[in-house]
Amino acid sequence: MLLEIQFQYLFDYRMRLAVLYLLDSDMAINDIGIKLGYDYQSHFCTAFKRKYGVSPIEYRAMQHAQDAKHEDV
Repeated sequence: MLLEIQFQYLFDYRMRLAVLYLLDSDMAINDIGIKLGYDYQSHFCTAFKRKYGVSPIEYRAMQHAQDAKHEDV
């Protein structure tokens, strides 16, 4: 049980970092995954989609579109 809690904490932490890298940098998705310890981009993308319901590319695009919308006001 303790191991599951630790794994979940680590997973959530990595996903929060992924969001920061996606929104605050122009790093490639593959580079973000590698930086977070994923050996393969596909594993990173699958994990991210499991957490947020969209791929990292979609997440970045949606957030940038939302930011642009607010700048137009």
